Amino acid sequence: MTTLLEVTKAEYLEGYRFIVWFNDGAVKLVDLAGYLYKAHLAPLKESGRVRRFQIDLGTIIWEDDIDIAPEYLYNIAVDTLRAGDRSQWEWGEPYPEEALRPHFENLTLA
Repeated sequence: MTTLLEVTKAEYLEGYRFIVWFNDGAVKLVDLAGYLYKAHLAPLKESGRVRRFQIDLGTIIWEDDIDIAPEYLYNIAVDTLRAGDRSQWEWGEPYPEEALRPHFENLTLA
């Protein structure tokens, strides 16, 4: 039987970095600094807001208006402190690293 991936615990470190525990046993270091250009995450740049999070329904949320899917957090982790068992996920394998990199080659100057 497969289950949804969930965040079970998270601890703020510094800057935009967290240690995140997942229900598959993985413990990962996540750094959101490189993702704050996204419109829905930009409010986390406000003074101290990134520290005011909670875990709800298996993911990290900020003041009920910002959340990040646990699968995304899992896959953007900059380091794995303890490997998990991905075979139990309903969502299967994580995104390939190439899919997570921004692509700017098709952009033109305004």
